[in-house]
Amino acid sequence: MDPKTGGPPNGINYITPFFNELNVETTIVCLDNVDELFIKNSQNIIIALAEKKTSWQYSKKLFHWLINNLKDYDVVIVHGIWIYHSFAVTKAIKALRKFKPNFQIKHFIYPHGMLDSYFQTEKKRLIKSIRNYFYWHIFESNNINNATGIIYTSNGEMEIASKTFSNYNPKQIFNLGYGVAVPNDIYKQNEASDYFLFLGRFDHKKGIDTIIHAFHYLLLNDHIKLPKLIIVGPGLNSEYGKYIQSLLKGINHLKHSIELRDMVMGNEKWQLIANAKAMILWSHQENFGISVAESLGMGVPVLLSKQVNIWNEIVLNHAGFADNDTVEKLIETIIKFNKISISEYELMCLNAKKTYEEFYRPGKYANRLKGIFDTKNES
Repeated sequence: MDPKTGGPPNGINYITPFFNELNVETTIVCLDNVDELFIKNSQNIIIALAEKKTSWQYSKKLFHWLINNLKDYDVVIVHGIWIYHSFAVTKAIKALRKFKPNFQIKHFIYPHGMLDSYFQTEKKRLIKSIRNYFYWHIFESNNINNATGIIYTSNGEMEIASKTFSNYNPKQIFNLGYGVAVPNDIYKQNEASDYFLFLGRFDHKKGIDTIIHAFHYLLLNDHIKLPKLIIVGPGLNSEYGKYIQSLLKGINHLKHSIELRDMVMGNEKWQLIANAKAMILWSHQENFGISVAESLGMGVPVLLSKQVNIWNEIVLNHAGFADNDTVEKLIETIIKFNKISISEYELMCLNAKKTYEEFYRPGKYANRLKGIFDTKNES
């Protein structure tokens, strides 16, 4: 449930209070340590088992908890695949069915983009892609194909997932979108700086180096007026984060125009989003992009690579621009965005908010998710 690990923990935290409003009681089981601040400060019911061994995150405690407690629930939802918890849930359900013939539970899996073909074709992931190939055929395909249903957050994710591996035969698939809560008391400040914002992890697949190279090119062209770029997120001191820092060293126009910050939360984060001219997410692979929905909810247009699976919804609703994940295409996109008039920009801000209301408001999403709990073909 560590928010630094990306979208799924944040998505779970966003949706749980809205489930409560629908009289759906939610228990979150994770392998984090109970003394973590994000566990202690949570308003949700969280059982932190404080055990995960090896990169597979094996946890004997988790399997025992599932065996002893699944009987008390109607639905179990697994967030993420490729590690032990997905295997453990399938194994526990099978064991309970064997020894308790009347045992019934609906079992859904959120792949969260982890069935994207990018992870099998990216050259830097060769060893992991080989590992995933064998793991899929031995374990994960069984988990996917035996679940009640697989839940996707976009049509793009759903289509890609069906083509990545053979023996992909889920009983049911659902494209439910996603739900992201935004505050109602944060507004754009008139005196705010003019800047583009990237909000996300310092990770190769996020394409931060692509954004910096595009800005470097544009800053060398005097006829282009370019807003400041603020890059914010966890991992600034990771190997990739240090590489990003190295790109700015010794280049004065970059150091003055690009600001790197560590992760921010709460009102500081929301104020940063609200006052941005646009959000940029030029990922090489992105299942959803929580920061995209957050930006839309604050009425901020987004500039996306087409490798972000929800790009089509953004473009069709005129809430931003999208193109392929190259430096050249980002340069073209920024130039195109900078050329729109004030009235066109204001309309794009309104469209951003409308897109959020239609696709990503958590109350609507909670209702959609609750609706599939009544589906047939239980696992």
